This record gives sequence, structure tokens and C-alpha cells, in this order.
Amino acid sequence: MEIYRKETVGGIKVIALRGRMDAAGTSQIEFDFFAFLTGEDVRAVVDLSEVDFISSAGVRLLLKAAKTILSRGGKMAILNPNFETLRSLEEGGAPSVVPVYSYFESVETVLNAKFDNMN
Repeated sequence: MEIYRKETVGGIKVIALRGRMDAAGTSQIEFDFFAFLTGEDVRAVVDLSEVDFISSAGVRLLLKAAKTILSRGGKMAILNPNFETLRSLEEGGAPSVVPVYSYFESVETVLNAKFDNMN
């Protein structure tokens, strides 16, 4: 499992994942994943477009991150999972906690609207 991190000019933290998000892959990225998302009022998007498999361990990681971010006044979204990954997310109940979008522009609009309302 590979993890790529960047922050947009607008302050949205983007994590792009590549590979299999099974128990082994999830444990490989967990520390870096959470370290990048620390802080208050974090606005984050997790790009799953290059994740070809997600297990319950991967879904748990995403749910834990989303709940942590929400508890600190922030918001997280999932971007562009493939069909099988989306099905696993739905089976794990993830969309009820963290919204799923197909386009970065949609995520950016939602996260920026939330941020603008806080100021």
C-alpha cells in the first residue's frame, strides 16, 4: 500500500492511496495517515481511485479517521472509489459517517463551504 500526501493552496489535506487496503496494507499506512490529519478544523479528502481492494480493516481506518476529524471540528470526504471499493464501504456503513464523491471539485466545494461558514 502506498500513501501520497499533499495540502492544496486552499488548505485541504489530500491523501491518495494506491494498492490493496487489506489488513497488511492498512497497517503499513496507518501511522502516516493519522499523522498527516492531526489538528483542529482539518478539511481532508481521501482519494481511493487507485485502491483496488478494501477490507474491513481499511474501512475501520477510514471511519476512525472521519470520526476523529469530526470530533475536532473538521470534515473528511472520500473521493472516487471504484465500484468494488464503494460496495465494501457501503457494506461497512462508511457513507453514513463520511461522504463519498466522484469529483474533487464537488469535495472542494463542500469542504470550503463548511470552512467559510465557520469564519
